[in-house]
Amino acid sequence: MITNTHQPSVTKVSGTKKWDDNQNQDGLRPKAVTINLLANGQQVAQKQVTATDHWRYHFDNLPAYQSGQKIHYTITENTVKDYTTEVKGTTVINHYTPAKTGVTVTKAWNDQQNQDGLRPKQIDVQLYANGKKSGTPITLSSDRNWTYTWTDLAVKQHGKQVKYVVKETKKIPGYTTHINRQNQGNIIITNTHQPSVTKVAGTKKWVDHADQDSLRPKTITVNLLADGKRIAQKQVTANDHWRYQFKQLPKYQAGKQVTYTVTENTVKQYSTQIQGFNLINRYTPAKTSVTVTKSWNDGADRDKLRPERIKVQLYANGKKQGQPVTVLSDQQWTYTWSDLDAKAKGQLIHYTVQEVGQVKGYTVTAENNDHGDLILTNTHTPTTPNTPFNPETPKPGEIINWLIKNHILPQTGEQTTGWLTIVGVLLLLVLAAFGIKKRLSRKIQ
Repeated sequence: MITNTHQPSVTKVSGTKKWDDNQNQDGLRPKAVTINLLANGQQVAQKQVTATDHWRYHFDNLPAYQSGQKIHYTITENTVKDYTTEVKGTTVINHYTPAKTGVTVTKAWNDQQNQDGLRPKQIDVQLYANGKKSGTPITLSSDRNWTYTWTDLAVKQHGKQVKYVVKETKKIPGYTTHINRQNQGNIIITNTHQPSVTKVAGTKKWVDHADQDSLRPKTITVNLLADGKRIAQKQVTANDHWRYQFKQLPKYQAGKQVTYTVTENTVKQYSTQIQGFNLINRYTPAKTSVTVTKSWNDGADRDKLRPERIKVQLYANGKKQGQPVTVLSDQQWTYTWSDLDAKAKGQLIHYTVQEVGQVKGYTVTAENNDHGDLILTNTHTPTTPNTPFNPETPKPGEIINWLIKNHILPQTGEQTTGWLTIVGVLLLLVLAAFGIKKRLSRKIQ
């Protein structure tokens, strides 16, 4: 087994706390400050930083990426009483100017990395002091890491603490807003959008003559692909009625609708057709044929009892298969059934034939060993023997007398022309040869 291991990239964030308070002249510097670490605008960690640490801090082994996108890390500091806070990268500077403070706002997005593409490129926020607008709206955008800090703000007004809040100037369609105001140095506005979801469902259909050859598997594997990449698998069985579904699927990715497709792992001896989300597996069961031949054992139909046709019934595993067929002498007493199922419930079918009715005067036997060559033999014993026809060969003397009688040869003392004599001799030789041939034939028989 080959195991591929990927060590996710990590990073760290470190910085320094600086004090601009004339060497803590008024003795207001605290013993510790709280540094907040934010990832993409959401607080993920805190650290207490003290003089013992030389006012240095660090966050180690931080994931560098989330969902394939680089994480933007920023820091904030909880309000330090009587001090204003200035953040320069990862350096935090605290300035002591009486009655001044700072307010930092960060926009956080809870929308699955803008899955539905509804996130605006920028938003405007307004700072309020004791419920009244303070200054003009500020634009937050990804270019500014969705954060902004107001500085040089009065801590008190008329001897009372000023309460600062931040609000969005407009409602963002499709989002709800939550503002964390627990600390005005770290105000977080979280916009939440519930991404649209969908589902993929389908059915497996088998086209295999009700699993005639018992090749249908117990389970199949359906793969779900999103924009051509496999993201999930499901095992589908008859217990599921060969149905499957994938739920709670994101409908969009980066604002574009996801195209979902399905595939199926190869099913042995089946072909797969995909129609939308429905799967069709086809298997053509094996076919065979059966040939029957009628054989007659009746002395070449000596008694003229043989019919011109008979009827034969085909049987499959002992049960009638179709209607009887007619076997004719004009068709050489043979018939073939084609396109027959080779198996039933995974087992080979045993085909046999029987003659329908009985031919008068005959007995029938069947050879059903090989359905490619089934033979029905009808036997009839002839009632009378054949009379052999063996005409006797005339003897030479009889031939000569016949020739003389028919004036082909001259009688004794009779004069005749020479050509008649020649013809007679030739005819005599032919008849003699014929007689010899007949005798040889009888001896061979």
